[in-house]
Amino acid sequence: MNKWSRYGMQIFGMIVIAAIQLTSRPALAECITVKYRDTPVCLNTFACTETPQSSFVREVCFDAAKSYMLIKLNETWYHYCAVDRASVENLIKAPSVGAYYNQNFRSHGLVHGPFDCRDHPVPDYQ
Repeated sequence: MNKWSRYGMQIFGMIVIAAIQLTSRPALAECITVKYRDTPVCLNTFACTETPQSSFVREVCFDAAKSYMLIKLNETWYHYCAVDRASVENLIKAPSVGAYYNQNFRSHGLVHGPFDCRDHPVPDYQ
């Protein structure tokens, strides 16, 4: 193969790659169903952290702009409102994520937790 043939193949390859990039769409954000929420939430504005060290808390997602946290407990997503960044960071970094969640987020009977969405506005995601 002469140098012009190789050059032509390289140009052709670059054109094919550019065409694929121009015609492909970005991947859609994962949208989840949250317990006690009427509409799904797409995670494109959230910073999510998996918690493999916990057998109960699977993942924590936080939208700092709206102070809204989603947490996956086993296979169910729950939401928390008016959550500050420090509380989310403390949860993720806790030696026991599940124990920290139970002590600092979870409602207990008639006593709502500090971030219970029944006591704070629930952000809109559309």
